[in-house]
Amino acid sequence: MKKILSLLLIAAFVMTFLVGCGRNGSSEAEGTDTTQGTNEDKVIAFSVKTLKEERWQNEVEDLQKYADEAGVKFTYQSADDDSDKQISQIENYIVQEVDVLIVAAVDCGAVSNVLDNAHENGIKIICYDDDLTDAWVDVTVGRDNYEVGKAISSIALEEARPGNYVFIYGDQASGNTVSLFANGMKDELAPLFEDGTATLVTEQYCINWAAENALAHVENALSKYNNDIAAVICMNDSTAEGAIEALSAQELNGKVIVTGMDGQLTALQQIVKGNLLSTVYKSTDDQTKAAMEVAVALAKGEEFEFDSTKNYGKNDVKFVAVGFDVITAENIDEIIIDKGVFTHEEVYGE
Repeated sequence: MKKILSLLLIAAFVMTFLVGCGRNGSSEAEGTDTTQGTNEDKVIAFSVKTLKEERWQNEVEDLQKYADEAGVKFTYQSADDDSDKQISQIENYIVQEVDVLIVAAVDCGAVSNVLDNAHENGIKIICYDDDLTDAWVDVTVGRDNYEVGKAISSIALEEARPGNYVFIYGDQASGNTVSLFANGMKDELAPLFEDGTATLVTEQYCINWAAENALAHVENALSKYNNDIAAVICMNDSTAEGAIEALSAQELNGKVIVTGMDGQLTALQQIVKGNLLSTVYKSTDDQTKAAMEVAVALAKGEEFEFDSTKNYGKNDVKFVAVGFDVITAENIDEIIIDKGVFTHEEVYGE
């Protein structure tokens, strides 16, 4: 009898222990369920076209900073200006089942199918600083690219320098983005062309937005028009750098108007030297902060404010607009140095 009672007591103890373990396991499972959707579980991926330019390096760093502040996981890969490589990287992000994909495209049309695939797999897509072609996108975070194009030419319009004008564009693979920039650049200077003050003699695109391509185009224009060039209107600071190099070889620095965009340190230094008339500064901090805030909201299924909508051929895309500034020698201290973007020593030298 005692033996039977002992066995019963042991059995009861074992059952109690197992039930207790079951409750603990259930509690942990419930805890996991309740934390699904917390920031720590969310993965934000950034597919960036290149890290060869200073601006993209800065933007990756800023996105990482804001991801850390939001408590989300952040990962990125550079396509090194290779569209096929970017598509492959995005396919890998689909396999990894990231929550949100931020895309700065090498070729704004080539990523269409892979972004459709990402959407079909439940990934939210943010178009970053571009206008894509025939692609599903949930949100675009960036500037009004037509207005930015006008800003690129705005100080040249104020100067109203008479003579021959050269327009240097970015890579045609950037699609709508380059088209909008170009339309804005030309429309802003239309009064000078219409009244005969200026003549547009050359328009050239630069593969990968590369300085060496701009250098070659400007060299050709200088040769063709016997150095009789009044202005070189460039779509970004890298192409402006190539234009300045070509002008320097002919001792024309400071004598020919050159404009750019991006507000890179090298461009700001050229403004101080008098070789660059203006650049359009697009605060990476403003844009990366806005992009990460939107990414976190998308990942958590939360609402967020947006300014208008766009359509790239597949759906209505929410547009979150970010501002910009035109930098000249007159306001470089106020906008760049006083706000801590770069130091006085960095911009002006020792």
